[in-house]
Amino acid sequence: MKVAIVLPAYNEERSLGGVIDGIRKALGKSRYDYQILVVNDCSSDATAKVAFQKKVILINHTYNRGYGGALLTGFRKANEHNADIIITMDADGQHNPKDLKSLIGPIERDEADVVIGSRFLHGKTKFPFYRKLGISFFTAVTNILFGLNVSDCQSGLRAYSAEVIKDLKLTNHGMGISVETLARIAKKDRRITEVPCICDYAKAAYSKDPISHGMTLLKSLMMYYFEK
Repeated sequence: MKVAIVLPAYNEERSLGGVIDGIRKALGKSRYDYQILVVNDCSSDATAKVAFQKKVILINHTYNRGYGGALLTGFRKANEHNADIIITMDADGQHNPKDLKSLIGPIERDEADVVIGSRFLHGKTKFPFYRKLGISFFTAVTNILFGLNVSDCQSGLRAYSAEVIKDLKLTNHGMGISVETLARIAKKDRRITEVPCICDYAKAAYSKDPISHGMTLLKSLMMYYFEK
């Protein structure tokens, strides 16, 4: 079972090394044949240097393509390396690498095509109030529009069957890719499940403009809902 962990990274020199070390500690003695792919989205700091020193697969963008653009590059590279399962994980250190095995399990056992690491299932993640409210709102809207039953539509910690990623034909280069993936998965009637995960918001990168971010997500929801 080949697993690719895709880390989109923009100016994450302080956290990236620790995230890579955490992944290797969590999966190093497992049976999985895994690779770490860092997509450096034209960072202005030493993100690329850290990734190079850690001897991971490094892909450098020559211009900033956004979060979705970085994921699309990572998906493409993971498919080139014949991954069976593709995991997305933030490079800022907010996700716990110990959760990776629980993401892989349902796909490996053919119980799901997509696994979301939900911050809501166990109640241990301490959210900033406005962030919890926003995620809950957009999750409810996503469920209503696309007939889903998920608790965390905005989690960046996810696992996908590589076959599913090839089939989705994703295009969104921004934060709306989180909505696009769920919308296309729902329309193709793929199996989605969730597992608990813990998010450390002391390490999380915050949107500078949550209102603008929210409007982008709302626009994406409407666009993919009415898409033919």
